[in-house]
Amino acid sequence: MTTTARVVLAVIATAGWTSSTCGELLTRTWNGGDATWSSDDEWSPAGAPNNNGADTFHAVVPTGAALLDQDITISELSVQGGTIAGGNSLTVLDSLNWSGGRIGGEGTLTLAGATTIDSSGGWVELAGSRQVVTQGATTVAGTTLYINSSGDDAVPGPVWTNQGAFAVTDESDFSLQNYAGGQPSFVNHADGVFTKSGADTQTDVSVVFNNDGTVNVDSGTLALWNDGADGGAYNVASGGRLLMLAGTRALGGGSSLATAGVLQVSGGQLTIGGTATINELVIDGGALEFGDTPYSVTGPVTFTSGFWGSAADLTLNSSLNWSGGRIGGEGTLTLAGATTIDSSGGWVELPGSRQVVTQGATTVSGTTLYVYSTGDDAVPGPVWTNQGAFAVTDESDFSLQNYAGGQPSFVNHADGVFTKSGADTQTDVSVVFNNDGTVNVDSGTLAFSNSYLQTGGTLRLNGGAVAASQPLELQGGALEGHGVITGDVSNNAVISPNGPSGVLTIDGDLTLGVNSLIDIAVGGSTAGTGYGYLTEAGFTPLSLAGALAVTLTGEYTPDALSTFVVLRSNEDLTGALTNVANGGRLYTTDDSGSFLVSYGESSPFNNRHLVLSSFVPILPGDYNDDGRVDAADYTVWRDNLGSGVSLTNDSTPGVGPDDYLRWRNNFGRTDDSFAGGPSLSAGAAPEPGCWPVLLALLALRRRRG
Repeated sequence: MTTTARVVLAVIATAGWTSSTCGELLTRTWNGGDATWSSDDEWSPAGAPNNNGADTFHAVVPTGAALLDQDITISELSVQGGTIAGGNSLTVLDSLNWSGGRIGGEGTLTLAGATTIDSSGGWVELAGSRQVVTQGATTVAGTTLYINSSGDDAVPGPVWTNQGAFAVTDESDFSLQNYAGGQPSFVNHADGVFTKSGADTQTDVSVVFNNDGTVNVDSGTLALWNDGADGGAYNVASGGRLLMLAGTRALGGGSSLATAGVLQVSGGQLTIGGTATINELVIDGGALEFGDTPYSVTGPVTFTSGFWGSAADLTLNSSLNWSGGRIGGEGTLTLAGATTIDSSGGWVELPGSRQVVTQGATTVSGTTLYVYSTGDDAVPGPVWTNQGAFAVTDESDFSLQNYAGGQPSFVNHADGVFTKSGADTQTDVSVVFNNDGTVNVDSGTLAFSNSYLQTGGTLRLNGGAVAASQPLELQGGALEGHGVITGDVSNNAVISPNGPSGVLTIDGDLTLGVNSLIDIAVGGSTAGTGYGYLTEAGFTPLSLAGALAVTLTGEYTPDALSTFVVLRSNEDLTGALTNVANGGRLYTTDDSGSFLVSYGESSPFNNRHLVLSSFVPILPGDYNDDGRVDAADYTVWRDNLGSGVSLTNDSTPGVGPDDYLRWRNNFGRTDDSFAGGPSLSAGAAPEPGCWPVLLALLALRRRRG
């Protein structure tokens, strides 16, 4: 349409005129032959319809073929069957009612007014290289609109351009036919508003669909089967679904996507480069890629197959159900809600240099998670960081693929709890595993074929087993519980065997560093149930290093004849503990007594064992070790006040006011009374004066020193 014609139409519309204002509206019906539009005798009553100023026309084409042999302008058009073709343009000012038949040929069909396309369950067809422009309100219902390619690569296919309000209210489809030749397309112009509605209905668009305006999916499903380049807006209401099924679609930098309903990618490739607010997301095929702007998804995500990636950070605020496909790209994927990974015996993939952070509860079952190295030493591998509760319940594995390049890793954060369960199952972890949180092995086996590094946190065996192809590097934190570790352990952490069986077995070589601490709880005389112990079954002599700590639990007091074998090695013990030598005494952590500690070649027991024996209860304040707290002990305290020595029956270094309080509070007690018998009156404790005197004396002694 020329610029002049557009201005005229605009003036008419502004004035509130219709075509009938200029003259009588005359109806002309095509007789059904195959002839040119201008053939007067092919119309009934005779006379070809073409607005001439005096009269306006309503043309009806029920059958036959009317060939446009000149540019035609009419007020109304009803296409009920047959064909409109030819090489010229047709302008319909007021309304088109299209219920059947075909519109083809070349030139432009301009629909300036209302357009209704309803074939009552049938179809209509747009063919040739016809260009259609809708400027008014268009309603499509009960129809399949077949849009044919041209059949010739040199001839462009038909193009439908919407500049007005275009509404599809039910199952009506835009169906591509005859795929050879120039491809047909639908263009939603910058001024156009395309609206899909109809609950539980799906509109399939298999032609190229380009959106520079606004697409609203108020209800039902809008399914896109072909390519598209979009610079406009997609709005999906809570009852709507935008479905990508095939083709390559790019939402450019100026586009926007806002979904209160569902975005679903089932095939093809969808790239989102503009702004996006996504509620529910389903990926069950194809590829979904986000651009270099951070994105978030507020609702649940279901990922069953295909590829999902982004160049920037991506946050899922609700749940993720991942049963297949691969998540790749760069940036960080934050899983803030519950995550379920279950491929029913299949696999999922994490390639690229993607960083994944799980903050909620994660459950992995029935799955192999393939984690790829990058293939390039300069590019770091993917890292999965767990900050929440991460549970592996069966044979599921974390499997390293493509060993060259930046290595992938799993990091259990300080706030993370990683739990392996599933009796008689084994989870193989072939990626690097770093632990700063808590790793629980409740049942089954957690097997590391790559490095395990712990700088903090806890590795806890609750009856399960750990297998390690490389030495477990415990640089901090704790190793505790009961169960079996098959492999070597290099330890600078706290080792605390405990639990129902109380036996922690290392079926390999244990190397103790200077910061090691073997922490033993004694609550009875029976090994395993009364007290925990450590078994080491390596082939290299175990060199003792670090410290030993013993705590009495459950109000248990050992007798002097009880022995406690707290470490049993497969080879002779060498080295020495830093806080107690062989034959030395070790105070319990609660100052309730001391044990004789024996180990190594000079031990009276098995020189492969670390043994506690000859328990002596401590009577606090009995500084001369005569079995009673009396004035003589005060003299010992006074004579050593301010020194750095440890008094007898006191495990704290140095002599100060705290030692006086310990003596005063226990004055008059004996060995029997400390164990629960009668005591003498504490009122007999002599007072050396007042605290200022004591403090002054202490300060004086320190100055003299």
